[in-house]
Amino acid sequence: MSSESTLFRCNLCFMCGREISATCQNVLKTDELRSLYMRRVSHSEALSLSASIREADYDLCRYDAEITRLRRTLKTLEAQRANLALQRGHRKALVS
Repeated sequence: MSSESTLFRCNLCFMCGREISATCQNVLKTDELRSLYMRRVSHSEALSLSASIREADYDLCRYDAEITRLRRTLKTLEAQRANLALQRGHRKALVS
């Protein structure tokens, strides 16, 4: 089983530099994964897979939290935009 560790980074905002990153460890090739299904997993492989699952769970929670934060931000921006468009419309009606 390969035990490579890869760090993925994603820039969320180019203005403030906010980013999110996740570590993808123990990336299994298709043939390696298939071979694990065909035999009993060793204790060390089970420990490695369990650690990888815990790490993925942690990263998924971080992504979920960031997505929730971004949705709230987007909702706020959309409400502010709608309010500005409404005020613009009222002002435009006054000068028409």
